Amino acid sequence: MALTYSDTGTYIANARDIPGGRQPWFFDRPVTYGLFLIRFKSLYTLWLVPLAQGFLVAFAVDLTLRSVSISLFTPGFLAQFAGLSTFTSLPFFSGQVMPDIFTSLVITSLVIAKRAA
Repeated sequence: MALTYSDTGTYIANARDIPGGRQPWFFDRPVTYGLFLIRFKSLYTLWLVPLAQGFLVAFAVDLTLRSVSISLFTPGFLAQFAGLSTFTSLPFFSGQVMPDIFTSLVITSLVIAKRAA
């Protein structure tokens, strides 16, 4: 289920207004999530946003595991995400049309960067 909040409309409006420059969008909310949503602004549904966020999380977790020399095959990877979906707040945050999911992606990116250095 795609979860929306009162701030969701502002982020969607930012995505709509970024190319046109009709409003001072950069003062209201951070521009980065609006840039992410540009890809979805002309669609008639918001369901692709949580789907894309879920794929980004799956990619980041896989990359993090590989950076620490853990490589899971498909059944293990799916079992891991079944556990994460059951016992953590991952599906709640990745299902929101809000930039909150990117906080965890920044943390996993720091792990990847530290291991690569």
